[in-house]
Amino acid sequence: MPRPFSSGKLPAAVLRDLQVAAAVAREAVAQLHVERALELIRHAEGRVPDLRMLDIYMRLLDVSGPAGEILATRVLASLERPPGAATARSAAPPSADEEVQDDRSLLRLLRRQLRGRVHDDLRRAVVLHTGVVQTALLETHVRHANGFVKLLAERRTIHEGCILYTEMVPVPPTLAAVLYMLVLDRIAAEERPASWPAPVGVEGNGGAAHGGRTNGSAGNGAAQGGALRKPRAATPPAGPPSRAGHANHRARFPA
Repeated sequence: MPRPFSSGKLPAAVLRDLQVAAAVAREAVAQLHVERALELIRHAEGRVPDLRMLDIYMRLLDVSGPAGEILATRVLASLERPPGAATARSAAPPSADEEVQDDRSLLRLLRRQLRGRVHDDLRRAVVLHTGVVQTALLETHVRHANGFVKLLAERRTIHEGCILYTEMVPVPPTLAAVLYMLVLDRIAAEERPASWPAPVGVEGNGGAAHGGRTNGSAGNGAAQGGALRKPRAATPPAGPPSRAGHANHRARFPA
């Protein structure tokens, strides 16, 4: 995201509302992490120790610092383990050689953590699970950032609202990069005038795939999209010519 944004000039009442909204967003993210981490730990049960899978999850999802301590404590409590069992290691940020920066480094980390052919299927499951979690996190952040923007609607731009959200609710850089665009997309979907063109990817201009919104009248949109074209009447099979037909043929083409 762009440069930091100061909230110091906001009225006290608005700032208080933002702080409450940020706390709600942080709790939603924490709960999502707990549920997903437990899901991964249970999937690897019997193959990889629970605390090792928790460590892998936290490194892949870039959960560290206070958020990491909260996640580790809640997961260990759910597993009925002593809170100090893994907090020190799991909540620590990844080392330089383990930092997840792209797909290749993610795969290298998995190969180091899950060695041997016996873990081939588990490595694939972890990669897929990471994508699912990242998508769910992004949806959660977009929903709550949209709330920030609405609270600031009369005082700040959409862009500034998103920046303030990423400051008050820590958002991983990989998600913050697209957060603003998805918030714009959500607001546009709510406020899109009827005269705007349908989103890219819709057949024709009818917008039938988007709740029936059209770029004109419903009839024109359907006709241009080709979804409701009137079928041609079936041509009846040719039968033996009638006597009248023979007479007409002779009248037009005399011998």
